[in-house]
Amino acid sequence: MPRSLELSSVRTARRQGHSWAEIATHLGITRQSAWERWRDLDDETSANHEAGDGSTTLAGAVAAARAARADAAARAGGAARAGGASC
Repeated sequence: MPRSLELSSVRTARRQGHSWAEIATHLGITRQSAWERWRDLDDETSANHEAGDGSTTLAGAVAAARAARADAAARAGGAARAGGASC
């Protein structure tokens, strides 16, 4: 689920014309990593050139993606602690 939120956030940012460098900076990854992970979105964006109403900002989209990533990490950490407690 968090990956779909992250994908949606990046898709929104690209549709709004944000560069891979801007997106990567907000996500705390390299521009190259961002491009490699989501480069197919450029083809999708070109094919569906609908800018939308612009109500979602890059910062808002990235904040939502970070929150989803943190939630997933917390869940994974909790599961690891619960599974690692047996002797």
